[in-house]
Amino acid sequence: GRTIRSELEDTKNLNHTFSITWSDNSTNDRSMIRFLVSDSRILDDTKNSFRLINLQYSGFLRFSRYANLTGDITLQKTIRVNADDRREAIVRNGQLAFVRNRLFQIPRLRFRSTLRLSQRQSDNERFLASLRDDTDIESLWENALQYRVGRLEAEMKLDYIKRFGVVDRLFKIQLTRSFGDL
Repeated sequence: GRTIRSELEDTKNLNHTFSITWSDNSTNDRSMIRFLVSDSRILDDTKNSFRLINLQYSGFLRFSRYANLTGDITLQKTIRVNADDRREAIVRNGQLAFVRNRLFQIPRLRFRSTLRLSQRQSDNERFLASLRDDTDIESLWENALQYRVGRLEAEMKLDYIKRFGVVDRLFKIQLTRSFGDL
């Protein structure tokens, strides 16, 4: 047979969530902004709680038939309290991408530029950054020219990568030949 066991704990939870979203869709652009606040607490002797604050933006803008810009940004803060221990974390992420097809009016010539920024910090990292007077933001800027003729694709890339205050550059030329069905 089966045994069903249940334990009753004397814990009371209090949860609140508030969210608001705005969006706009038209022929040449789409945008969405969302704001969310959440608060959860355990109402006992431990006084445990968790709070989340989140802001997101996502957008698309068409400049012409061949050019567009897209972007996404997220800002978030969390606060976790367990008894006398309080921990905070902040996350900032963003990406912006520009694409231009038919560059210089040449069919199949495409330019793409993407910028990505990312930062995540906990309390300890924020404290250490304030002592060093710097904040580490991971960033990447990719630029690519692509040209395709039939099954042959040529790509030239120039990337800038910044991490821990050091900037690296990467230059790459790539030729790719496809075989089989397109």
